[in-house]
Amino acid sequence: MTAVLTRRPVESVTGWVAARVLLACAIALAAAAATTLLDERRAIGGLTACALVCAVAGFALRRRCVVPVTLRPAGTHAAVLIGWLLLIGVSTATYRVCGTFDGVRDALFESTAGFTTTALSVLEPVEGTPKGVLLWRASTQWLGGFAAVMVVVAMLPLLGVGGIEADSAGADKRNRLKSPLIAATTRRLARAYLFLSASGVGLFLLAGMGPFDAVTYAMTTISSGGFGNHDGSIAYFDSAVVEWCTIGGMALAGANLALLMAAVRGRLVRVMRSTELRAYAFAVAVASIVLTWSTAPEGGVTAQSARHAAFAATSAMSTTGHTVGGWAEWGHGPLVLLILLAGVGAMSGAPGGGFRVVRALTLLGVVRREIVRQLHPRSVMVVKIGKAAVDERVVSHMIGYQVAWLVLAGLGAVLLGATGLVFTEALTAAVSALATYGPALGDLRDGTAALSDTALLVLLPLMLAGRLEISPVVIGAAALFRGRPKRRSR
Repeated sequence: MTAVLTRRPVESVTGWVAARVLLACAIALAAAAATTLLDERRAIGGLTACALVCAVAGFALRRRCVVPVTLRPAGTHAAVLIGWLLLIGVSTATYRVCGTFDGVRDALFESTAGFTTTALSVLEPVEGTPKGVLLWRASTQWLGGFAAVMVVVAMLPLLGVGGIEADSAGADKRNRLKSPLIAATTRRLARAYLFLSASGVGLFLLAGMGPFDAVTYAMTTISSGGFGNHDGSIAYFDSAVVEWCTIGGMALAGANLALLMAAVRGRLVRVMRSTELRAYAFAVAVASIVLTWSTAPEGGVTAQSARHAAFAATSAMSTTGHTVGGWAEWGHGPLVLLILLAGVGAMSGAPGGGFRVVRALTLLGVVRREIVRQLHPRSVMVVKIGKAAVDERVVSHMIGYQVAWLVLAGLGAVLLGATGLVFTEALTAAVSALATYGPALGDLRDGTAALSDTALLVLLPLMLAGRLEISPVVIGAAALFRGRPKRRSR
């Protein structure tokens, strides 16, 4: 009688995350390989090989690893960090295998910018690159945008900080990643993300884009990524209709996915009651008006100048980074406003990045409370967003996050300044990268051509920290370096 040996599944949140990362990459790479049929199968071998490797490794890990019954915050943050680094590693290898970049540095930078949805690219020229590679490039931003939303839903509740609907995820205290509420929220968000992406494809097709451009630009717009298939970005199409469709897509990329689905289902009362949504829309509208006035040509405001102003304001606030040109003629005032908008960033639970509107509103509430306390020392006030009171633990986390954000931006600016950038370029580049926006002042308004190799390496951790909301990077890295604690001998 032959004994059949079967391996018991290993409890590993890192393996569980890595399996899903590899399988997602396998699907995207397979789609990219199929797309090579559109341009004489260029890069089909490299894309197919990478897809097969990811699929085999992903299925093996999926069968081998299960989520532990009890999750530890440090270990789970480390798993998310490793998962993101795995995404970047797969993309770096793909670019090298396909021959897109000659060196590892450029492949690594393009991959990091892709999965962090930052509109910084070292691919020059973009036109002429195989379509399969361009689809994979767009897929990195599309996957990165949704994965970032899931970090907010599945990770921040472990620290007691609510995201979109993440507060409800605390129903299962032992294993929140497998909580039915988390699973249901994930499905709703996935449907919303797919619906928005499909809607973007339809709008771009109606606007006159070809099928391939419509798909890829929808992916990089809804994800707040900003990559394009042409060196001139959206300006390449020279179409007012395309620009207005892109403005609409970028505005949605900066909005809360749960609220967008509520609007689609007709729950308009809930949507209109959102203080964060009103603040987000107000900021975009006011910035558009200010930019329209401050960048108007000598003959007065034109339809094109007003459209470009609204485009720039929406691109910055949603941290998308798409451009339509015209920045070369703008003064420093409008450009600084764009960097400030990108620094504030999108709503919570949105694919966009930045500090987040809800955090900014919370900090304004803290400032208001402190002013009232100075005037009325015996008064008792709670911080509110609209009519809803904010828990003091959340307030403390917001303040801590603000400090961490400012420290990282300042450190990044110092390091970038050490590479030779002037003060304004270094500071705005650090803020823009941390906000996952991309463009900055000076020679950096048009891309990365003015950056040295060292400056590009400085931007890598800033983009990653900004995309992962800082905590998973700091806590995860600390957990990895510290390693497992040693057991004491009895």
